[in-house]
Amino acid sequence: MFLSTVIPEEDNTALPVASTASTQTPKASSSNTPRKQRFREKLKEIRRQNLKIRKLFTCPQEKETLSNFDKYCDKYLPQVTAKFVKIQARLNQVKTKGRRYSTEYKQFALTLYFLGPRAYGFLQKLFCLPAKRSLERITANLSYGPGLNNDALYTALKIKVDLMTEIEKNCILRIDEMAVKQKFFYHIGRDEIVGLKDIGVGEKEFAAARNVTVIMARGLHHNWKQPLGYFFVKTTFPATELKEILAETITRLSSVGLVVNALITDMGSNFIQLANLLGVTPDNQSFNVNGTQIIYLFDTPHLLKATRNNLLKNNFVYNNKETSCYQTYTFPQMKVKLAAQVLSNTVASVMNTYINLGALPSEAMTTVTVIQKFNNLFDILNSQKNATMGYKAVFTGEEYQLEFLNNM
Repeated sequence: MFLSTVIPEEDNTALPVASTASTQTPKASSSNTPRKQRFREKLKEIRRQNLKIRKLFTCPQEKETLSNFDKYCDKYLPQVTAKFVKIQARLNQVKTKGRRYSTEYKQFALTLYFLGPRAYGFLQKLFCLPAKRSLERITANLSYGPGLNNDALYTALKIKVDLMTEIEKNCILRIDEMAVKQKFFYHIGRDEIVGLKDIGVGEKEFAAARNVTVIMARGLHHNWKQPLGYFFVKTTFPATELKEILAETITRLSSVGLVVNALITDMGSNFIQLANLLGVTPDNQSFNVNGTQIIYLFDTPHLLKATRNNLLKNNFVYNNKETSCYQTYTFPQMKVKLAAQVLSNTVASVMNTYINLGALPSEAMTTVTVIQKFNNLFDILNSQKNATMGYKAVFTGEEYQLEFLNNM
């Protein structure tokens, strides 16, 4: 016997349907009524209480086992290793998303990450360690304003320095300036106006910043660099204030274990004045900060540019003979690249050819010799790892290198 299903005809007496969806109560509103919110809070409180009860009354043997485990760790393992193993034993009992790490443990993990990101990724598979994103948040939330009052920066820097060898702690300081656009904007997060003169002493001057000065440390024997502070200035940074900031920076770097060997700047008028204030002369190339002798150097590209400009305006005397200027075209005098092209072996070779052809007088050979020497000097001060011969090779104190530098 088969049962037949009869579909009833449409009932026109059904309840009226809303004409548009806009008249219906949104799901978000219906799920967040005061009554339901109170219910959720009550449910969370009950779950928290249940968790506390489970911790108090369940697995007493497990607590006793962990206590014995701690005792054996302290007895048979070094103190640091024992502490790490005990932390792992407790973290391993918690779900990944429920793990909480202390500040000290995060700093330890950050140290591991500094040793090598790839190695840290491998260790994450073996131990309970914070995710990479958790470590990034430690530094991402730090705000660095103008000036040198960035204590968090030096705290993080010390962690890195403690992992360096003694030779890797040797570094140089670099101070440079660059022009910036004169604009103002309101920083919502910091509740301040950006674009005014600000050197980080707590008060801003109501004047548009035209330049920014940056001070940076860089390793001598290891490839690392770290910006230490920046300053918004109206024109150029006064040499008297630069001297104070320089002394404070060197002192703070020494406190975290770094050794400053040299200071490098360009040849701006304020840096020339700074060198004079520090007592730097051609016969005394160093200055003293807290008992440490630090060499003052003007950077090689700017020295080369200054040499080129002087060679075009004046005659050099070499072996009692004078050089001459044979400039046939004009070029931007601020371009360092063009200065390196003028004082190069290519120009010296072309001039030598012109002398042999009679297009230049024989006296021009003195200019050729001087150009070749400055080309070699620039090479030895701009050495390359892949060069194995000549003046471009890395400086290793070879006899020909020392002899050439002494002659120059």
